[in-house]
Amino acid sequence: MGQEAKGVLDAGAAAMAVTQDTEWWFRHCARIKVKDGREVNAPVPNVLQERVFRAYRRAQLSGKACLIMILKPRQKGASTIAEAVCYHHMRRWGGLNGVVMGDIQATSDKVFEMYRRYAVGDRYPWGVVGMGCEGVEVDGGVGSVKKGCNLTDSIELVNGSKWWKETAGSKNAGRSGTVQVLHMDEVAFFTNDSGKDPTTAVLGSFYQDGPMSLGFATSTPNGASGWFYNTWRSRGNGWEKVFAAWYEFEDSVREFSCAEEREEFGASLTDDERAERELYGVSLEQLNWRRHTIETLYEGDVDKFRQEFPSNDRDCFLLSSRPRFSVISLRNLRVETEKQDKEGVRGVLLRQGEREVTFRVDSGAGSLGLRLWEEPKIGCRYVLGVDTCRGRDQQMGHGTSANPDFHSAQVWRAEYMDPVTRRYFRPKLVCHHHSQVEADVLAEIVELMSLYYGGCLVVPELNDGAGYYLVKVLHAAGVHLYRRDRSVRRIGARTPTEQERLKPYGWNTDKATKRWVIDALVPLVRDEAIEFSDLRVQHEFETFVVNKHGQAEASPGEHDDCVMAAALALYNIGAGTEYRPRYLRSTDLRRLARDPSYLAPGGFVRG
Repeated sequence: MGQEAKGVLDAGAAAMAVTQDTEWWFRHCARIKVKDGREVNAPVPNVLQERVFRAYRRAQLSGKACLIMILKPRQKGASTIAEAVCYHHMRRWGGLNGVVMGDIQATSDKVFEMYRRYAVGDRYPWGVVGMGCEGVEVDGGVGSVKKGCNLTDSIELVNGSKWWKETAGSKNAGRSGTVQVLHMDEVAFFTNDSGKDPTTAVLGSFYQDGPMSLGFATSTPNGASGWFYNTWRSRGNGWEKVFAAWYEFEDSVREFSCAEEREEFGASLTDDERAERELYGVSLEQLNWRRHTIETLYEGDVDKFRQEFPSNDRDCFLLSSRPRFSVISLRNLRVETEKQDKEGVRGVLLRQGEREVTFRVDSGAGSLGLRLWEEPKIGCRYVLGVDTCRGRDQQMGHGTSANPDFHSAQVWRAEYMDPVTRRYFRPKLVCHHHSQVEADVLAEIVELMSLYYGGCLVVPELNDGAGYYLVKVLHAAGVHLYRRDRSVRRIGARTPTEQERLKPYGWNTDKATKRWVIDALVPLVRDEAIEFSDLRVQHEFETFVVNKHGQAEASPGEHDDCVMAAALALYNIGAGTEYRPRYLRSTDLRRLARDPSYLAPGGFVRG
């Protein structure tokens, strides 16, 4: 952006094109102020701005309201393009009211100045070709502004459209009457110090049901909470999301002086840079620009760069909040998971006898099924962590937008050393059931999962939902349950009740015990000492943050059932049950590990 287009405008030939296409007008008639302070006519839009034009064009062709959200990278013209579209829309259609609202007065002033520059510097001869303002003389490019108009706080165009500015912190924010055009800038930073949410107030005055309605919500990220984050994450709410990663911009390149310098740079890539290259296919020249920017602008702070120049529309929100787990480590683990069988084998467990269970591949099992990444191995230890539905949302900011949580039952295999290859294997998620089935159905699935992995230890979380019922059913079935107390205390000579007998079983989660298990997870993630297998589980780790009260929990719109199930399993992995089939109790397990044909010349057959 910043180059000037050449050629002479033919007003008659271009009239229809310019009034029907905002991008054409921007490329030929607009005036902007670039980074070095110069004012440039006829700018060339960058990749982010072109995507905004396409989104606006689609909405206009469909005859529906246009609602666009832009996740702003640093100094890439997000606010510039939003104001350009707002101006051209209001210049093209007369009689519209519009407002720009910034998070603070300085933001409102800066963005309002962009609109003023468009209105004053517009080079298109509207008054000549006519668009509802015939007879208006064009005097040096100021034909869009009504004569005598005060340009300090509001602008009235010659076709009757009016544009003014407000500030989110004002007590009267959003009370200026109905508007058809709205631009909320840095909306993620809107505060409600006056006791009223300015976002709700200004949206209440915004008419967004007509074909002339145009709304922009532009902002840099400010944590994984609030209206901007929730609306960005939600689907089907009418807002089209526009995002461009740092490496998609043409100016995000720094050339090398010679081939030797390029070769040395390639050999010096950090783990973070290698992950960036593997995930997004960026060039060494782009990474050279990235490293230079991190060193010069952010004093080596990679997380700060990733917040303001994001590679995706997820990490920047988390980095601008307080993620509980290392974002860089999680990204590296995601790269590993993407390379492997991240979907696993879908199927169901079937009971073949009192304690015999087989796995049947069934991609259509639905909520009764599970996903399996690794079958049980002789001599390995397994533990099963279970987090059950509470019937309500467990995230920050409970409200009508919250979604009910899920059951998560995860089997984790403990670390081990292969006796033949001497290769070390990290703890790994090997089986996962994730659903919202009834508690009795969940109990049967968990029992079968435990039996399939050699009667492994089950650590169910106790809560106000299905936790206690699950413990009751599993205890009656003879499942190996986690026991937090050694014995049941007798009350005199009275026989303990069922509730008293079950009291020692299950994991009782409170503020202290939740902190224990989460704190134990932090170094495992930071050191990349586990294998997630399932991207759904990893996603919940990525959206697990520390709230303003210092408590770790799921971000708004997200869940933590997978995090808690993994935490319970990994915290108790040392007590995992060794997989030792009953008919092999007296065999040489080491020999069996070395020789798969031992005791089974025909090999093992999956049920």
